[in-house]
Amino acid sequence: MASGVIRGLKKNSRALVMFLLGIFVGGGFMLFLYAKKIDSLYRERDAIYYANNQKHKEIMKLHEELANMTEKGTYRQKENEKIKKIQVEVDSERAVGAEAIKAKVEEMMEPFLEKSMEWMSSNPDLVALVLEKQPIPIDEEEKVKFQIHVKYLSFYRSNLKIWVKAEEISDEGVSDSDK
Repeated sequence: MASGVIRGLKKNSRALVMFLLGIFVGGGFMLFLYAKKIDSLYRERDAIYYANNQKHKEIMKLHEELANMTEKGTYRQKENEKIKKIQVEVDSERAVGAEAIKAKVEEMMEPFLEKSMEWMSSNPDLVALVLEKQPIPIDEEEKVKFQIHVKYLSFYRSNLKIWVKAEEISDEGVSDSDK
């Protein structure tokens, strides 16, 4: 059997040489046609790998910055957690005494300045206890008095904002407005 294969190769040696020459010429021709395309694809792949690496490094750097800023932010937040300013918004039927009521309420809320925001937000009923059922006179003769009802409280950064409703009461302590 081996002798038959060797005899077949000797007989068809010209065809075998032509076949191998065709493979080499075809491979060279394909390499010539597609080498630039393959090289450009390899360069593009390398550029994409490099850009991806750079973006990954940038993302890691931003993560570190974010971690540092959150650490600084929590430290700064602990410093700023005290109430620095109290704002009052008055909802009253009489616009004449609204500014006077606002000033009196701000005066009544002064003990809460420089208190912890966390403490105030966990105990908002303290504001209501201070303001509720306190007759607030707005003139020197104390003829006109208002009773305050707390509507809303808002805690934002170092500001405490209070919305109150003022009802005029008579000398007997009975509210003039209907609920």
